Amino acid sequence: LVIGELLLSVAIPSKSARAGGVFGPIIAAVAEGDARDERPLNNKLGTYLCATQFQGGSATAALLLTGTPFNVLCCDLARDTVGADVTWGSWFAASSLPVLTLVAIMPAAMHLLVRPGGSGRATASQSLDRGALATGLARDKLEKMGPPGRREQLTLGALVVTVALWSVGESLFGMNNATAGLCGVSLLLLSGVLTWDECLEETAAWDCFLWFAAMIALSSGLDQLGVMAVFSDYASGFASNMGLTDGPALAFLSIIYIYSHYFFASNTAHISAMFPALLLVAVSSGASPLEATLALAISNHIMSGLTHYSSGNAPVYFKLGYCSIEQWWSYGFTMSLVQIVVWLTVGRAWWSMLGILGT
Repeated sequence: LVIGELLLSVAIPSKSARAGGVFGPIIAAVAEGDARDERPLNNKLGTYLCATQFQGGSATAALLLTGTPFNVLCCDLARDTVGADVTWGSWFAASSLPVLTLVAIMPAAMHLLVRPGGSGRATASQSLDRGALATGLARDKLEKMGPPGRREQLTLGALVVTVALWSVGESLFGMNNATAGLCGVSLLLLSGVLTWDECLEETAAWDCFLWFAAMIALSSGLDQLGVMAVFSDYASGFASNMGLTDGPALAFLSIIYIYSHYFFASNTAHISAMFPALLLVAVSSGASPLEATLALAISNHIMSGLTHYSSGNAPVYFKLGYCSIEQWWSYGFTMSLVQIVVWLTVGRAWWSMLGILGT
């Protein structure tokens, strides 16, 4: 699933779209098929898949400049603020090895945190038996369902149209991701596959819209009142007063930038409020414009996995019900440390080889 997220990020430049349109339904179907308890919070497989996919999506979105819209926003702000010129190729080169490292270790790290198979360790033969059983159950269910009918074919067609609009809609028609999603839902409603009453019954989705909109409005209000600007100025002044320069200053500012995201429900609002100011301080402290831009821009992806409101795909996975708020925050903080370690070790060594440090 994490590798699938990585591959689809090339075609679907939105974590929210990938979560709501592709991976959320897959995780729900797989977890329900393995359910041993009707209560979602007791479904360890669902907890593992949901949390891992959310964290994996946050990491893989850093691979491409076009992986999320706010990557491009950061580069535009950096060009206007410090004159840094980040191209698609330079971004990909800088992120490729660290992101692939995270893709390789993240499922194993989440497995240690969640332990979906219990505290015991399955033997190789037990794992093979479970795999064969799962394959057999899937085959039996497909046989009972029979060949795809009209509703399934229409649903597949609507999905193909929606994914196509997510991929090229903005470049061809100026259509954003939300409009593309509404087109897909409209096709299902017009074809009769989905009824409005069925839409109204999706209480979790409506609940998600309401409270997530409230969180975005709250964070935007704090930004408009100047609260975040004051915080940004304080953090910048603190780094200057401590005499931090170059790498240490950039690392300190990145940490401040990452964990201040607990007060934001919008990446765009956070970037607008803090990114330019922290970037200026980092460059004035001795970091190169390119290095500072990449470090702070990639910090956006580390912070995106912190909470159940930290990014657009967070409510999609959280509302599946497989993780409590305590679990979500705990996994988010732990995996943020894992990502920071990978970027400070593998990432910094890789950037040194590419000649990014100090340029």
